[in-house]
Amino acid sequence: MAGYHNKFWMTLGGLFILASTVVVLNGNLNIAAATSSCDKVNIVRCGLSGSTAQSYIESIQQLSSTGSDGYGNSDLGSLLTWGGYSSSVVNSMNTSNSKIGTLYRNGEIWVDDTKVATAAWISARFSGGSGFEVVKDGVWARLSTTSMQNASDQVLVTFDGNGKAIAATVIRCGNMLRFTPVTPPVIPPAPAVECTSIQTHQISRTEFSYDAASNPTNGATVTGYVFSASGPNFSKSVSISSSASSVNSGIITFPSTGTYTVAATVKTSLGDKSGSNCTTTTVVLPEPTPEQVVVCDKTTGKTITVNKKDEDAYLPVGSTECKPKVLPAAIIKTGPTETLLGLTGISSLGYGAYGYLASRRAVRTSSLK
Repeated sequence: MAGYHNKFWMTLGGLFILASTVVVLNGNLNIAAATSSCDKVNIVRCGLSGSTAQSYIESIQQLSSTGSDGYGNSDLGSLLTWGGYSSSVVNSMNTSNSKIGTLYRNGEIWVDDTKVATAAWISARFSGGSGFEVVKDGVWARLSTTSMQNASDQVLVTFDGNGKAIAATVIRCGNMLRFTPVTPPVIPPAPAVECTSIQTHQISRTEFSYDAASNPTNGATVTGYVFSASGPNFSKSVSISSSASSVNSGIITFPSTGTYTVAATVKTSLGDKSGSNCTTTTVVLPEPTPEQVVVCDKTTGKTITVNKKDEDAYLPVGSTECKPKVLPAAIIKTGPTETLLGLTGISSLGYGAYGYLASRRAVRTSSLK
């Protein structure tokens, strides 16, 4: 019976020890899981700070500035340089040239559904071994195909001005990467063309012509121009077939005083192009009042007002010939001659009266006999 009790307690004790061991192991596993983002093998002990591209950028810039992660790792400056983060790259990082992407175990890095790099090497505070490349004392790098714990990891990728990846860091651990960038495809600029301007040339009061210009680029072509003029009771369209970048409309004559709108449309391989740059307003002014001048009418000698264009048909006002015409003066009735003529006239009148009276008397006497 005693032997049975001893076996019982030994078995119970073994179970207790096993249970304790499992609890401890589970505790250790939980701790490891909880602190996996803050690991001494990480280049940056607790990874990049924040949760957005902007915060990750600021974290790298802070690490570059201080050279330390605050956990005793003071070699961040040299490790960032190894990863392609020169001072100029770090200072120019922004959300336009630095994007969150994904590193896959096969060594490919993808951003926005585009493969931007291959053959990625991951740095870490390894102890070295086969297939490792030394970065510095205590820091090694090896291909992601042999060193990645996860199938993929988020990374922050920075690009140059041509869209080529130049630096990348694993966000959760701050491990810098080296890789072979994928050359971005050269996308030719799209064809483009616009009607760029219209210029007015005045020929006379009612006659105008217009120059229209366009700017075909990247394979776009121009086939013609249309000038449309409209205004008070007026509409006119001028079409010109031309592939030139500028043409003249020829003379457009407006019928009367008023304000007219003239618009140019460019016929192109990308459709008709027009707009405010190719629309202008033309004002036809009333005929000016003729300039008038004072001249001398040589037929009368008087000054008159005429249109300046007719000035040459008259004499200048100051001309010596410009004097009013003088009629002959009446004869003054004085002197002996005028007296004699007067007396002769009176005598003639008296003699005539006498003769009349004498003839009447003779007629009367003969009638009485």
